Amino acid sequence: IDRTNLTGKSRGRVLGKVKGNYYKRAVVFLVGEEVLAEQSAKRKRESGKTISSDIVDGMLKKFSIPGTDEFDKVDFVVRY
Repeated sequence: IDRTNLTGKSRGRVLGKVKGNYYKRAVVFLVGEEVLAEQSAKRKRESGKTISSDIVDGMLKKFSIPGTDEFDKVDFVVRY
């Protein structure tokens, strides 16, 4: 499932729909502010779409790192 699930509660709603005993793996992308700015500029150039910094800030405040209480494995991709 490829979604922006910022909180354990939102992830739980999605994972609760999965029936059966599946191996659950999360991949968390942690990026620095410069990378976020680069990605935002690229999105604007290529699609004309923007996401306001207020929305990004709000999402960052809500974000909770998933743990092994939710997933069998949690991997991190870090880019600064």
